[in-house]
Amino acid sequence: AQAVRNNPAAGYPPLPDLQAGIIVHIDAQSYRVTSKLGQGTFGSVWAAEDCSGPSGNCVAVKEVSCKSWPALEAAELEGRFLRIVARDCHQGDQAWTKRLPALINSASHPLGHETWRVLLVMTRIPGASLDKYLEVKKPKEIVEANKLRETLVTSCDLAADMVSQLGTAFEHVSKHVVHRDANLSNILIDEPKEGPPQFGIVDFGLAVDAAAWRQGGWQQQTIGGDCRYWPCSAWLIFGLGAEELIKLPKLRAEYEQGLDQHTLGLTALQIIADLCSAPEDKHSQQHHGANTGDCLLLQKLSAFCDAWKQYWSHSTTLWQAVLKAFQGITRVRDLQADCANTHAHEIVRANLKAVRASAKDLREVCGSGSGSSPHLGRVVELLDTALLMVSDGDAEQPQTWDKITSALHSRSKDGPVAFTRGTPSSTKSVHGAEPHGADASKGAGHSTVTGAAGTGGSPEHPSVQAEAASSPGAAAHPRDIALPKHPVGITSCTGSAAGQTHADGAIGTSPPAASASSPHATDAATAPGVHAPEP
Repeated sequence: AQAVRNNPAAGYPPLPDLQAGIIVHIDAQSYRVTSKLGQGTFGSVWAAEDCSGPSGNCVAVKEVSCKSWPALEAAELEGRFLRIVARDCHQGDQAWTKRLPALINSASHPLGHETWRVLLVMTRIPGASLDKYLEVKKPKEIVEANKLRETLVTSCDLAADMVSQLGTAFEHVSKHVVHRDANLSNILIDEPKEGPPQFGIVDFGLAVDAAAWRQGGWQQQTIGGDCRYWPCSAWLIFGLGAEELIKLPKLRAEYEQGLDQHTLGLTALQIIADLCSAPEDKHSQQHHGANTGDCLLLQKLSAFCDAWKQYWSHSTTLWQAVLKAFQGITRVRDLQADCANTHAHEIVRANLKAVRASAKDLREVCGSGSGSSPHLGRVVELLDTALLMVSDGDAEQPQTWDKITSALHSRSKDGPVAFTRGTPSSTKSVHGAEPHGADASKGAGHSTVTGAAGTGGSPEHPSVQAEAASSPGAAAHPRDIALPKHPVGITSCTGSAAGQTHADGAIGTSPPAASASSPHATDAATAPGVHAPEP
């Protein structure tokens, strides 16, 4: 953990501000910066060439601004996790290691009193962010009814490749790390000329030590990640505090052991919903022209997409409220109280139950028709796997990664498909999407998904770090917010309040006295003790 802090390369000038064309020296290694992959408020990610290695050896350089000792420690922690991947890479030719960035080098330079700039040099993961990919691929017009079956199969193929490949990677690294933010924005997709798409997972800025987390360390950690993907246990902690979660064994198990499974499973279902939903203004025309044999399947698919839209709409409303709180427009404590009073965690739970129920219905219809249409068997397989992953808080224990990956039995451990794939438009390359490298997606300031069709959308906000909380009014992306887990003066509440929101559609619009403290944010520039705006 001291490697970053004590690594200003002796004999070389202080680390320069990065820009295209500059050469950075770290430990006798030289890297020529070629272009910026993305920008956040407190950090950026750059493409670079390793001048000391083979010609054309591309790397990614994450530049993080740290304004406190805890922020520096958080950057070191990210480096430590990436070093674990690098160690495993050297232990053999393991395909899963290519799906994660591995640390190559690191350095830090003091900029002033308790202020540092940290550079993390890592392997570059090819591809474009999955959120941008899906934004291009979302239907802009009605998908003809006779092509929806093909679109459904193709979307499930895409989701299954993602789960199979990244699930294998998580199976190996989950003993060390809980990522906490494995959603569309931090997943990269690369489409080779031959074979299935290849997926990678980046940005370990919110990651925590897995062993400590599962032994109760989460009680000393703040909540992290894009809150639109939080399970109901995370919302319960936010509204009622960790003490309440401890009383509920199933939800505690969900939070301690199933965060990454839940988020990746939700992302798989989101792929289906995004690629199969009709544009909102043409939703009523979606099944026009369907033949009798497809009507039931299309009805169940439509019901699933509607359930997803309901879930995503409510989660986006919460996400927007969290953003206002972090910007200092409203107060975190008031938002917490509002979430407790409106039973936000129960609404999320009810919406997740509806998504799961509609996915089961779709799975049953596809299962009954798989004899006449073998391709539907692939839909069944993916939905079965996603249902193992997405939690509504009722399971005794989350499924382990080895069970999840083994459920996708028609794919090998490294993701190749064991059957003939279709080639509908949804698997073509994204035109105009700039590929990014390792850890380039979220920490680089790429926007997250703006909402599934029908949610009204949400504005895109560049990703920044939770350290912005030290500057009242600073804009930030909600996934980077360090949220306090112990609200003041809030008692336990039970029961379902599905559908309850404020008249203005937002939850928690009064200002937050934030005692938010977290080491975890995009680019890992924030740490415990960093406080959000005072009331």
